[in-house]
Amino acid sequence: MITILITHIAFAVFCIPLMLGATLVKYLGSSKKAESLAKYSAYSLTGLLATGTVLVIAFNASLVGSCFAGLVYTAFFGVSFVAYKKLQPQKVNKN
Repeated sequence: MITILITHIAFAVFCIPLMLGATLVKYLGSSKKAESLAKYSAYSLTGLLATGTVLVIAFNASLVGSCFAGLVYTAFFGVSFVAYKKLQPQKVNKN
């Protein structure tokens, strides 16, 4: 249980900062690096939700609290992801 909990916390610590970093990097103009960070952030969210599900099912964690926390975290990720997708990289116009 401890290993799964530590893994769950690691995913939580990296998921949203990676997405915010991808948004910042995309804004600064490096789309390839931003795509890579966004991909790792999405993998982190998938791992976070998977380990959270295992903790609820296998170790009888609080279902209501865990579901609420998962929904809130997913909403924060969703807002960050929408900002990332809507953002256009800065381009310098030469006149």
